[in-house]
Amino acid sequence: MDHALNLALGTTLSLRPLRGSIQQRITGELFGKFKKQSLLIAWDKKPKNDFKIGDAFVVSFQEQNIHYAFQAVVQAIAMQPFPHIYLSYPDSSKGVMLRRSPRHPLDLPNIPLALSVQQHGRQVMITMDDISHSGAKLSADLRLGNVNEDFTIELHAPQSGEHISLTCVIRYVRNRKQASEVLRQQSCFSHGVEFKDLGDSEQQFIDRLILANRPLHNQQKL
Repeated sequence: MDHALNLALGTTLSLRPLRGSIQQRITGELFGKFKKQSLLIAWDKKPKNDFKIGDAFVVSFQEQNIHYAFQAVVQAIAMQPFPHIYLSYPDSSKGVMLRRSPRHPLDLPNIPLALSVQQHGRQVMITMDDISHSGAKLSADLRLGNVNEDFTIELHAPQSGEHISLTCVIRYVRNRKQASEVLRQQSCFSHGVEFKDLGDSEQQFIDRLILANRPLHNQQKL
């Protein structure tokens, strides 16, 4: 997803070389910027080769659990009051959510679950493709909302009778293209969601769901 660049002074930046004289990754710090013109970057450890105007980098940084990246080129090099470079100012950066815990694909035939959400006053059945302790991937035949919108998943395990609600924030939505008439009956929207404000009972349910889906434990019931 694209994000307007909102870098704070003091942000640690990783510069991965794309082309030019620099061959190794460099860690720098943003100490100044001219909006829409340049970013001023200083570094602690001098690279083996000297920077040259036109050197290109993928610049990345992390904010909370989002990893951002953009491309920039060296516009100027200065040595006073300390060595630093001027990088071109990008229009936007690409942001990717970092998973705080591994995703576990779900084999739903082994784990009977009924999942639904409320959409415009009606109940919509959805499929959970994978899950982690921090989020899940959901599929539905319609779009469940927009990025950063909240909604609640209702989960019911028929064998145990257990029912829980999980509040989620949508982090991405992808429209899977349908290749044939046969696929038109299948879910076509994928949603990456992050769980919000999970209590002990919700965390324990997710633990059991993950455990039940592991190959050696597929006979364990929820």
